Amino acid sequence: MATGTQQRTIANPGAEKSLQIKAALEMRTQAVEMGLPSYMKGQGERLTAISLMYFNKKPDLHGIPPAEFVRCVMEAAQFGFAIDGKMAYVVKYKSAYEMQLSYMGLIAALKRCGSIGDISSDVVSRSDHFRAARYATGDILEHEYQLGADRSDII
Repeated sequence: MATGTQQRTIANPGAEKSLQIKAALEMRTQAVEMGLPSYMKGQGERLTAISLMYFNKKPDLHGIPPAEFVRCVMEAAQFGFAIDGKMAYVVKYKSAYEMQLSYMGLIAALKRCGSIGDISSDVVSRSDHFRAARYATGDILEHEYQLGADRSDII
């Protein structure tokens, strides 16, 4: 006869892995804290808790070894992020798991370190007037479109 813990594990195979990840994160929370940028000090426990919630929402991550997930959490923490699926997430490449910043996380990190002041994007269609040029004296970016015009032919 199966015990209560064994029954829960059989009913929810991710539960056991979640407990393993939680234990591994708890053991490394101090290391996560030490890796945080100065403006994030004191947030190590919060970042690991957010990362655990992300793990629990992603069944495709249930194959990740706990040490690998903790490594990804620590890498994200160095940028001041949790593994949350918004600013940073875990991606499996073949048999390796890697932390990856989202485009929003990358922009936030670049703004924080002063590498960029601002960044924007826009959709350009064939019917738009668009001109971009880079000169030694500066960049030119012109983008104009008519309101109400058919802009379905995106380039």
